[in-house]
Amino acid sequence: MMQDLGRYEGLRETLPPIEYLPGGWMELRVAPALPRPVLHHEIRSLHGVITGLVGGHSDTDPRFTLFPHEGAMAGLGWALYVPDQVTALRIAGRGHYVSWQGRSVLLRCGEMQRWKAPVVPDRRVTLVVQTITPVIIRSSGRHGTPQHARSYTRACESNLLSTLAAWLPHRCGIERGLKVRMHFIANDTRPETVRLSGPHGAMTGWSGTIVLKANPVAHWLLKAAEMVGLGGRVAYGFGRITVREIG
Repeated sequence: MMQDLGRYEGLRETLPPIEYLPGGWMELRVAPALPRPVLHHEIRSLHGVITGLVGGHSDTDPRFTLFPHEGAMAGLGWALYVPDQVTALRIAGRGHYVSWQGRSVLLRCGEMQRWKAPVVPDRRVTLVVQTITPVIIRSSGRHGTPQHARSYTRACESNLLSTLAAWLPHRCGIERGLKVRMHFIANDTRPETVRLSGPHGAMTGWSGTIVLKANPVAHWLLKAAEMVGLGGRVAYGFGRITVREIG
């Protein structure tokens, strides 16, 4: 039985009526073309290139998201989301000569495309959340202070709640302090490690499937996370999920 977490306001009473998520996304292609798509454990080079294009990066407030994209051209296999619209418009629709693994290449960013904000029913629903790439959520200490010394390697209800309530709204361009309510029904997740080159080394998060009951706000945020990424290290391609309503 779902835990009684108190009265909550419906989505329309809690979230602003935004039509689009902030910024936009774009396909990426490179010339000369790569012989095959970039694998997840090889993404550090692409991350470095994009960091240079957008002008810096922050672990706690990522300025971009890299996500697998089957339609991406010229063998990259990844697309780019930039939440700041000014930055997204500056790099979209043009080519940029960059250094890629010691050689000069032309990285072309496609036209900027905007994501429509999620539309969800104004009631509690049962959702299936499944990972595409591992989700990295840091443990939290007292008062919600992030403890970056370790990362949860199995989905944890309390930390997923805090992530949805404290971190994700900012990525989506809305205010914090939302009434996020959810309860795990089933949790089939496990640790998964991606071994990146360079100083970051191995990054471990959780992969698998969660079945949960969510109020409209949690549902909205999880649907937004399908696009902007869930948890940390989204600029390295982590935190890609799918969300499906089953009741």
